[in-house]
Amino acid sequence: MVSRRLRIMGLVLAGCTAAATSLHCEPLRIQVFDGPDSVAMTGLKAFADDLRAASGSEIDIEIVAPARLAAPDQTFDAMASGLLDGHYASPAYFAARDPAFALLGDTLALYPDADTRDRWISEGGGLELGREIYARHGARLVTFVHWPEEWLVMIRPASILADLAGRRIRASRGPVGDLLDRAGVTLVQLGGRDTVQALEAGRIDGADWSTLAANLAAGLYREGRFAVRAGHSMPLLDLTVSASTWERLSPAARDLFERKAAEFAVRQRQGFRAAEVAARSEVARRGAVLLEMSKASRERLRRLSLSVFDAWATRSADAAAVAASHRAFLERLGLVEASATPNTGSD
Repeated sequence: MVSRRLRIMGLVLAGCTAAATSLHCEPLRIQVFDGPDSVAMTGLKAFADDLRAASGSEIDIEIVAPARLAAPDQTFDAMASGLLDGHYASPAYFAARDPAFALLGDTLALYPDADTRDRWISEGGGLELGREIYARHGARLVTFVHWPEEWLVMIRPASILADLAGRRIRASRGPVGDLLDRAGVTLVQLGGRDTVQALEAGRIDGADWSTLAANLAAGLYREGRFAVRAGHSMPLLDLTVSASTWERLSPAARDLFERKAAEFAVRQRQGFRAAEVAARSEVARRGAVLLEMSKASRERLRRLSLSVFDAWATRSADAAAVAASHRAFLERLGLVEASATPNTGSD
């Protein structure tokens, strides 16, 4: 089936026209990371419709539900085998392939907000660097896609970094876990259902889960709890296709794909922003308290984040390139002094 599919794609994929052949372009299978009613899924559906219409049906995307054809961290392998043509996912899923993906997938507290971080993509060479790295893994990074900064769920208030010291907080292994560990947090590894139960029972003091809207949807905010904007985690998403799929596209189709993907990224940013704004009101309505970490704490988190990036930079050449690129852009923005070295100064 796969070999037949590849032969057809080699003839007609996205460069084909109905006038030139009686064959129809076989849909590109792109697996999405989030569920049916999410901003990610609805946005990808709109993108697929837009691209199909703009290409006169030459580029037809079949959206594959999360984990339907491949586990979230196995979509690169699925693309290599021809099972998938692409994914809409988080680079962090692929940290086991190269630590560089972990740094591409979450910029921690390097930037004051996710919008400033997104400037690294367009102004700081982030997209070009990402494409170089993805190419080494047999894939074409079409575009990075915005994801909002994530919020902590806490059962006690925390407005300065020192408030987190010693608290038992659920967090995943990786750069975010390393950052919280450096901030004095006692890390706890738990799955989804176990995290909810542990919060209810008071076995943990908080959780690094997701965005404000996603935390709300998971039922993590209610009366007496705290939503803490610490700025500790600013993930990034990607829309990627396999290198072989990309090479089979005509130059005109590639150009159209990239232009429409850039528009998709803008719409996703807007969609995620709207969801976060709505979540703020709903979190407050449910009786949870929204808190912001102090400016001094955010600055200390930036320094700690730089130290995490420096540590991960030693793990591979591409990880070092990502860390260096972010530091250079931070210096350019005036957020880090050129001669600065990572430190862990107090609040």
